[in-house]
Amino acid sequence: MQAISRFTENFSHVLKAPINIGVSQKLLNLALKYYWCLGIIPEPPHCPVDRIIQQRLYKQPLVNWTQLECADTYLQIIQDIRCKAKESQQSIAQWELVNFDRR
Repeated sequence: MQAISRFTENFSHVLKAPINIGVSQKLLNLALKYYWCLGIIPEPPHCPVDRIIQQRLYKQPLVNWTQLECADTYLQIIQDIRCKAKESQQSIAQWELVNFDRR
C-alpha cells in the first residue's frame, strides 16, 4: 500500500490528490475481493477496510479510512479482523464477505 501511496505522490500533478494508505488499501483490496469472488484469483490475504467493517469489529474510535496515513493503524485493524475471523473459524477475506453488507 505504501508503494501505491508513493507512486501517487510522484504523479500528484496528474492526479486530483495523492492517494493515501487508506484509499490505496481500499482500491487494491476491493479489486482482489471481486476477482476472488469471480473465481479469477485465489483467496486474498486481506480485505477492504472501511467504516462498516470497523463497526462490525466494534472498533472505537472509528478510523476514517479515506484519511488513513499510518500503515501501523491499518495493520492493527487487520490484526483485529484476524482475531474475529479466527473466533468464527474463517479467513480474513471470508469474515469480511460475511460481515459486510451494503446499506
